[in-house]
Formats: sequence, C-alpha cells, structure tokens
Amino acid sequence: MKQFMRYVLLAIVLLAPVAASEVYNKTKNSIVRISYKAKETKQPSMGRIPGLQFFFEGPDGQRMQPSATHMTEQFGTGVVVSDKGHILTNHHVIEKYEASEGDLNITIGETTYTATVVGSDAQLDIAVLKVAGAKDLKPITWGDAKKVNVGDDIYSFGNSYNHGIRFAKGIVSSEVGYIPRSAQAPYALEALPVSFAYDDGDSGGGIFDALGNLIGLNFGGVRLDNQMSGGIAYGIPAYMIQQAVNDLITHGQIKRVKLGISIQPVNERLAETLKMDTPKGVLISEAKQDSHAYKAGLREGDVIVGYNGAEVKHDQHLLSLVRQSKVGDTLKLKVLRETKELTIEMKAPEGVGDDVTISSPGQLSSFTQAGADVAGLSLASITPEVRKRFNLKSDTKGVIITEFAKQPYHKKVNIQPGDIIVSIDQTTIEKVEDVKKQIENARKAGKKSVLLFVARHASRFFEAFEIAAADKS
Repeated sequence: MKQFMRYVLLAIVLLAPVAASEVYNKTKNSIVRISYKAKETKQPSMGRIPGLQFFFEGPDGQRMQPSATHMTEQFGTGVVVSDKGHILTNHHVIEKYEASEGDLNITIGETTYTATVVGSDAQLDIAVLKVAGAKDLKPITWGDAKKVNVGDDIYSFGNSYNHGIRFAKGIVSSEVGYIPRSAQAPYALEALPVSFAYDDGDSGGGIFDALGNLIGLNFGGVRLDNQMSGGIAYGIPAYMIQQAVNDLITHGQIKRVKLGISIQPVNERLAETLKMDTPKGVLISEAKQDSHAYKAGLREGDVIVGYNGAEVKHDQHLLSLVRQSKVGDTLKLKVLRETKELTIEMKAPEGVGDDVTISSPGQLSSFTQAGADVAGLSLASITPEVRKRFNLKSDTKGVIITEFAKQPYHKKVNIQPGDIIVSIDQTTIEKVEDVKKQIENARKAGKKSVLLFVARHASRFFEAFEIAAADKS
C-alpha cells in the first residue's frame, strides 16, 4: 500500500501544472541580449524639387540624391549553451557584423561583454558566439521538440526592440512544418509553429517546454500590416541543430552529410506512371556518378520511400532527415526501382553545399522551330545551331521540344519548348526516331503514360506524360 501511495504522489507531482514562474526562474540566466553597430548604405532616392533643373538632375526634373552610408543598430537574442561562454543565436542576427566596425556586445544580466563569432551557418540559420571573462554562466538543458504535442505550453524569451529581455507564454500551435525557400529564406527550414507575439529582436531567443528544457530557437514570425506578429512565430526544433551547434563549437563549421543527389516530389501523375499505389517518397532526378550515393547504388529514377526506418513523406522531409544524420553514420535507404523494393546501405559522407538538392526547373524564353510531330509534340534533334543557342555541352544527348502541336493538354504538364528529352521510361533518347519507338512501345503495352526525363538549363527532372490525353488534345 505504501509503495502504491508513493507512485500516486509521484504521478501527482509529475502531472501537476508547472507554474510559468518556475520555468522563468530556471531559464532566465541562460538568456542574453545581443547588439552591435552595422554599416548600411541608403540607396539613392528621387524627389520632385520645383524650379530646380540642375544638380543631380534625373528624368523629368527629379533630383537624385547620392547614396549615403550610416551606422544602424542591430540586435537580437541568444542562449548560453556551454559554461565556457558559448552563445547560440541565429545566423541572420549576426550576419551584418564586421569586427572592424565595432564590438559585438553580449549583455548577461546587467553586465556587457565583448563576443567573437566562433562559427555560423546560413542553411540552418544558426551561429555560435563566445564571450570571455563571464562567470557563473548557466547553460541551457537540451530538450526534444518531438516530445511536445499541439496545445502544450511553451515559454520563450526575446530582446524585443532591444528594450530588454521579455518572457512570454504560449502553446505549440500546430505540427512541425516546413518553411519553403524564398528570397527572404534562401534555405528550406523545418519549423516548430508556436503562438506568441514575435517582435524585432526576438530572433535567437530560446523556446522552452514546461520543464524548462530548450526545444527550439526563435527565427521568425508572421507579420500582419507591418505591426506585431499576430501571435504566429516559428522556431528551429532543437533536434535539428544540437549536433550542428557541437560541430560549430568544436570545428568552427558544420560537418554536413551530403548525398550528392537531386530530388523532386512524387505527384499523382508520376505515381501512376511509376506504378505506385499512392504518391509517396521522393524521386531522384539526378545522381552524380562521382557521388557517394551513386557509388552506393542509387540511380536516377529511384524513389526513396524510407530513410533509417522513417517513412519519407516528401522532399523537405528527406532534407530534414539528412540534416539530422551524422557524418559516418550507416544510412539505410528503402528504394523503389521499377516496382521492386530495394534496401541500399551507405556511410553518411561529408561534403559542402546543399545536403540534398531539390530540383526546381527554371523558366525558358520562347523558342520555336520546325520539328517532327510525336504525340502532339514537335521535336528536333540537337544540332550545332541548337547547342549554340542553348549553350549546351558537347556531350548533351536527347531531342529538343520545339513547340506544342496541340496546346490544351501540354499546358497542364511541366514541359515547354526548349526542354530536352533525355530518356523515356529509363531508355536513353538520342534522336527523334527513339521517341517515336518508345511512345509506340508504350501504346502496344497498354500504358496510359510514359516517364520523361527532362533537362532544362542546369536542372534535370522527371515528368509523367499521358499519351492518350496528348493524342485527344
């Protein structure tokens, strides 16, 4: 009976709501303010000055002001990650810092120290700084964002507008998602969505669970009408960056796993053409012959559906899984190749650049040229003239799409004039007759679609091409 009561009391303690003040008191000494001066150049502005038709005159009597350089205040937040003075923050917080322009200031409590940059990484948007002379530092305790659920309480700190550290309480607002690449975020990031107002200066602040463990790092918020973030913010999950932080502290750079492949999503048309029950995994659009992935057995056209026991959901998910791997780990990839399931093992190789490249076909200028009509496509062999016009390498093989003989259907697929068909259903194409042969073979076999492997500028990707739909269009 006594043993039972001990368990009951322990359960009450563990399940009892945690006061926000307890989390604050446990973590407040692990949070720092970051500030520095950065040089910025103001672009020339133009304004109408009546009666003044000279001196920096622009079009229509507008006055052009010369560009001006001035110093601006940059600020953010950081968390203490070691008792030796290492501070974790975002790369974008310190990316404008130049040692020649002043000190990088770290304020801990009421004391300000000078810091140096140990290492920084734009892909994960993290940076590690170091302060010398600081005593009694209290490093954070790492937590796991995978163990929190939607609706769980979270707590965050931020140096809002550089007016001092602010403590906020919120919740996990949805499942971990992905921030796509954009001009503002050039690298795809896995994101932990949380609900609290995100302000300028909050980047680099810690996100803590109810036990006071670090489960994420603030890196952005969604602004509404250029005001406050409206209660929507994002954090980089701790499991994505913990090993990377150790690498930056030890090596000054991240020991990044690089497979040497390009991938693309598997949509419904591709899944049907590949004879898959449902769209899943990612399709390898390029496996460089000198890459570790190619040497291990991965090939263009393979569909990666599993990575170290995890089901691969989409391209961003695979990128996240690779980033969580360590150089030297044994990787087990489950692959579909022509409906057969294979398991390919390889040692996680180290490299530089993108971990995995996500294929993103670029746009082409209009191009038309007479060609043979095959399944509604006008095709032509690659002549010296075509090589010169599209700056193609001398060893480029395939046939070029010159125009669409039948427009409606082709507007629905990701092919366009100027694209080069490299292969059809994994069979290499070198001339127009090869295309005719593969299309005819597919018709005889009762196939509704064929798998085109297409080159567009530096990108290579697969596209499902429905024969019957093309014929009827």
